[in-house]
Amino acid sequence: MSAAGLCAVAGLLAGTGATGALDLADRAQLSSRVAAPGQRQAPVDLENGATALLTVSAAPLQLRLGYGPQYTLVDAFDERARARVLLQAGFAQLSLGRAGQVLSLNATGSIGEQSFARLVSAPVDPAARADPATSRVDFLPAANAPLPIASWSAGLVFSQPWSARWRSTFAVTYGESGGRGEAAQMILPQQQTATAGVSTTFAASRLDQLAGGVEAVNTRASSGLDYSGLGLALAWSRRLAPRTALRLGAGAIAGRQRDVRLGATRPTLEGTASAVLTTDLLRAHDLLVSLAVGASVAPQVASLTGVRQQRTQGAATLTAQLFQRTTVTATVDATQTLPLEDPHEARIVGAGVSASHRVGDLIDLVAGYRTAWQQSRDPFIASLPRQWFAYLGVALRTPSLTF
Repeated sequence: MSAAGLCAVAGLLAGTGATGALDLADRAQLSSRVAAPGQRQAPVDLENGATALLTVSAAPLQLRLGYGPQYTLVDAFDERARARVLLQAGFAQLSLGRAGQVLSLNATGSIGEQSFARLVSAPVDPAARADPATSRVDFLPAANAPLPIASWSAGLVFSQPWSARWRSTFAVTYGESGGRGEAAQMILPQQQTATAGVSTTFAASRLDQLAGGVEAVNTRASSGLDYSGLGLALAWSRRLAPRTALRLGAGAIAGRQRDVRLGATRPTLEGTASAVLTTDLLRAHDLLVSLAVGASVAPQVASLTGVRQQRTQGAATLTAQLFQRTTVTATVDATQTLPLEDPHEARIVGAGVSASHRVGDLIDLVAGYRTAWQQSRDPFIASLPRQWFAYLGVALRTPSLTF
């Protein structure tokens, strides 16, 4: 749905007694990246990303619709190499809440051409929070050319409070992702994943919270992977100080993995673990410095190979906010496949710094730099020279249009 479509929906709902808001934003930037083999100098791209978010509330219902096209003029100043790349993404969320119960329907999707030059991928929903225990960089293909992709996912989540301390959540999801067409799927195998699970949280005290859950998963990939498993996870969270929190988790997944092409089937038993620490290092009148650091060990299907591997990964984010107008963020991310002696072993480490400054209520200046190092023994995940990406741009937004 386009921004014009969201405006039309807002107009139709205005006469129903519902309240809502329409938020529009646009970000234009000049970016440069590492030169591909055969290029004499680093190419320069022109990028533009628009977002439209419609929120409608009519108690006990709430609807959120979002659309965000990303347009890139690749090699903008080289007439022979110039190319146009468009990636369109959107999401929808319908929530029903009453007496502490919450039922939520969610859907996301994207289609177009995906570029790996940015080294990190942004979530479709701008309100989505990143997991500090998960690396923001994933393995990069040997070729830096954009690939045609298509992905979508849908899910249902129901949350039921049993008492002031006990709450259970039931969730079912299904999604597909990967390259569009046989040629693209040679680099990005298509994946189909279905999950169903239930989790329960218990507020043991004002400072402690315990959680446990069971989840069933089935994953299939065009690489020949067919995996089904059942996992158990436990977690403990504790607020160590007013602005410091710690979360620890552990679990196990038992399953059956089959290679459709070879006809081989084997049982699997894998462990999981995670740890996250968030804290405010400094809080002064005009300065806030916060830190989020985490690490995890869990199996994951590699996007470039369609192979299920155990991974250890982590991330650290240091953020400084000055005068509520300037934000500077430094990040470090790493992913390592296990075991280390596996012939498909691979690792990637990324680091970056970004800054934004609010010039006015509706205008921000943005800039950033990212770099990544990738080494691999897997022929489908090549070792690459150091990759980098830099950008400078401006972000604009309109006042929230309410009705």
